[in-house]
Amino acid sequence: MRSLSKRKNKQKFFAPVPVFGQLVSLIQQANIDHIIAHSLSDKHSKKMKTKNHLYLMLIAVITRLSSIRELCALILAHKKSLHQMGLSHIPKRSTISYVNKHRDSEVFERIYQHLYKRYRSVILDSMQSPILKRLGKRVVTDSTIVGLFSSVMRTTGRKAVNGKQKGGIKLHCTIENGMHVPKIHYISEATVNDQKGIEKMELERGVIYIMDRGYLNYEFFDKLDEKGVYYVCRMKENAVYESIEEKEIPDSSDAGIIKDEIIEKALKDGKKIRIRRVAYWDDVSKKTYEYATNLMDIEVDAIPLLYKSRWQIEITFRQLKQNFGIKYFLGDNENAIKIQIWCCLIANLLMTMIHKRVRERRKDIAFSNVASFVRLNIHSYVDVVKFLIEKIEDIEKILGEKINNRELQLSLFESG
Repeated sequence: MRSLSKRKNKQKFFAPVPVFGQLVSLIQQANIDHIIAHSLSDKHSKKMKTKNHLYLMLIAVITRLSSIRELCALILAHKKSLHQMGLSHIPKRSTISYVNKHRDSEVFERIYQHLYKRYRSVILDSMQSPILKRLGKRVVTDSTIVGLFSSVMRTTGRKAVNGKQKGGIKLHCTIENGMHVPKIHYISEATVNDQKGIEKMELERGVIYIMDRGYLNYEFFDKLDEKGVYYVCRMKENAVYESIEEKEIPDSSDAGIIKDEIIEKALKDGKKIRIRRVAYWDDVSKKTYEYATNLMDIEVDAIPLLYKSRWQIEITFRQLKQNFGIKYFLGDNENAIKIQIWCCLIANLLMTMIHKRVRERRKDIAFSNVASFVRLNIHSYVDVVKFLIEKIEDIEKILGEKINNRELQLSLFESG
């Protein structure tokens, strides 16, 4: 009787496909076949099709492998579950290396953008500040640099004493309010200026773009005014301008607001543009922050709140770099590096979907907990959502025994 009860408890968490197969099912539901066909990325491939290539790279970045040799060894160790993981055969190291170099990374970019559009409404979080909720769509613009151990792409900073210099790749992206997944617009060498990156973006009329000082360019702000695009940008402390009108600060405003005024800034061609300047004293950091914006009529409290909301993109960058294989690259050429970057972004999106489903039942679970569980149990036959909504104390109670994480894994996943 006890044995039968224990078997039922195991079946509570059992899944017919491994954890990785459950992630892959999200890609299959989105149907990427038309993207692959349009890209002609399978034209000269016999065995290593684009889907196989994608799934292999996803395994590599999720498990944070540092070489193709490790990837092949991992696949070989779990060859019995190849089909259930979406793979058709065990690849050779030379084949993976070849396709990483020669298959155009653009197909992976298109797959990511397609998945972003497909799951955007699911990932979108409706929890927002009441003040900011009235302002409509907001987008944070920023970039992040990923260091490379080889000099494949040019990097910033001084050269080392030995004359060698690491490479670097920069991701120029935006993140919409309520989203936890970035939209990548441009991948460049690390030396490319942020302002050149934003020129690659299609900015939407009526949308508020929130930027740091790296995007401060008054000629660019003048163009945004003409296009009907709004912005909030941090100003430099030594900015030169002429004050035109000082606005009254309501008594109900945040005590940190110390200045709200309209200023004029001269451009290089002699033209002058009008900007709203808001100065805010942060009592925590003991610093004054100055913001430039063309939002002339909204309440002054909203300006610092808008800029603070850009912290979400910093959290997203940290999430990417800490949880996925973005430190060690499986190729030493630009195309292979871009493929791995896009696969990291796809893995982050899929993991965000899982995290969203788990948080519907268990609010206290962090993204890193979900990523760690998937990484350690990627080949295990366990329903990842059902398992993660249960706390470890509840799982021990269900199984009727005190066991640690490793023993629990062995007990649950004997069939894998």
